[in-house]
Formats: sequence, structure tokens, C-alpha cells
Amino acid sequence: FLDILNVSSGLNQDDELRSPYLFMKRYGLLKGDLKRIYPCSTCSKTLKNGESEYPTEIQPCGHNYCKETSDKCYTLLLPVEEQVRFFLRHHGIQKIPQETLDQDRKGDVFTGDRYKQYVKDGLINERTVTMQINTDGAQKLKSSKYSFWPFMGTVNETGYKTRRSNVILMAFWFGNKKPPRNVFVDPCVDVLNQLCSTGVECDNKKYIIRPVIVTVDTIARPILRNTMQFNGAYGCDFCLHPGKSVKIGKGNTLVYCEQSDDSQPKYPLRSTL
Repeated sequence: FLDILNVSSGLNQDDELRSPYLFMKRYGLLKGDLKRIYPCSTCSKTLKNGESEYPTEIQPCGHNYCKETSDKCYTLLLPVEEQVRFFLRHHGIQKIPQETLDQDRKGDVFTGDRYKQYVKDGLINERTVTMQINTDGAQKLKSSKYSFWPFMGTVNETGYKTRRSNVILMAFWFGNKKPPRNVFVDPCVDVLNQLCSTGVECDNKKYIIRPVIVTVDTIARPILRNTMQFNGAYGCDFCLHPGKSVKIGKGNTLVYCEQSDDSQPKYPLRSTL
């Protein structure tokens, strides 16, 4: 677990957590309720947990859960509000930099056009904490089918070094398949929506949390958007083209051919992404 935490948090060699003692020394103040969310092995719907914090045998989806035979897949939710409060208390946030007001200067997140527009619209001020959200998967071992996916965020209103060494871990997925959106992304979105609405109290001040950027690769993107993967059937971002298998080299790949004449079928455009 410590190896996973070190990798996910982007800690350098000097800051790595090498023992449970160092872990508790650094994060002991963040102790809070951890919640496990399990997906159904058959339909991937969220399972109902019992008093033991494990799913009950009989589930609303109609599929029974068996601890011994069901997939060992789950999402571990971490206390986000406590982590944000810990960050604010120990590091604080910078005032809106002057370069944010400079229309010609480009550099960090706060010099971007969208960030500047949010400041102009009053959505970002000295009591706003904006975050970059990221998730990605990594195998537990090269020979293992199981992988872990951290769902994490970094605070923009601070220096780069502080940002990189204080990653806020919102959730971990552990399983032998990619995480279903409903048990991995949706709970994190619910927490972020709540923090955006009610804020975080710290030293008699209320801070509003606003995610402004989500950065993921092509494998993680369909999980967040609840779409098909780019190389799967109906994976086109622009229309409902089912895809066509084309031989390339020694293998095949799925492509979405552009219509060149009226003899080819037309596919409806997607209404939303």
C-alpha cells in the first residue's frame, strides 16, 4: 500500500513513506471514515453493504453476492474534506497572481483564458480553491491481472513543488478490470459537488472547492465520460458510427471511415459528449 501511495502522490525520494510509522506521522491527523464501494460482478451496479461493511448476500440488482467467489474489486473512498482542510491549514493558498490579469502572459493554470474568465465572472476569488483532477491505472505487478486506479487532485493556487508533494487522494480502485464509473467516478463527483456547494471550513473561513481541469489519457477518458473506448464499437466521439475492422500489418484495428459518397450510410451525430 505504501508503494502505491508513494507512486500516486508523486513523492520524491526524500519524502517517500518507507514505513507505517512514517505514514501515520505524516497522515495521522487525517484519520477519518474510509468507505468501500463494491460493484456487482455480473452487472457492475453498486452493491448494498451490510453492517460488516461487506455487501449483503441478497442485492437489489437481483444478483447474489458471495465473499468467497465474487471478484475482489472495490473502490476505497478517502476523506477529501479533511485533506483539503489539512492542506489549507499547513500551506494556505496564494492570492490571485497579478499575471492572471495580464491578457498576454501564458504560463501556469491561472494564466489560462478559462481561469481568467472565471475570475472575471466572480467564480474564483481569494476564498476559492481550484483543483486539477486526474486518474490513471497501473498494474499491481507485471504478472498480475489486478490493477489500481487512484482518483486524485492537486491545488492550483500554490507553488509547483507544494502542489506536487501534496496530492489529494479521493479514491482508489482495486480490481481485475477497469473501474465502472458508478462505483469510482460518481462518488468522487458527489463529494466535489458538495464541497463546491457547502465549502470547507478552516480557521473560521469558508473556502469553495472548484475543479477546473480534468487530465486523463485515452484509456481513462471513456470511464469519466461514460463512453466507449476509442478503439471499440461506437467509439467515435462525433457520430454513432459502429466502426469497421481494417487489417493493418499482422493485426486488425477498428476505424471510423469518413463518408466519401452518397452510397455509404450516414450515421447520426452525437448530441452531447
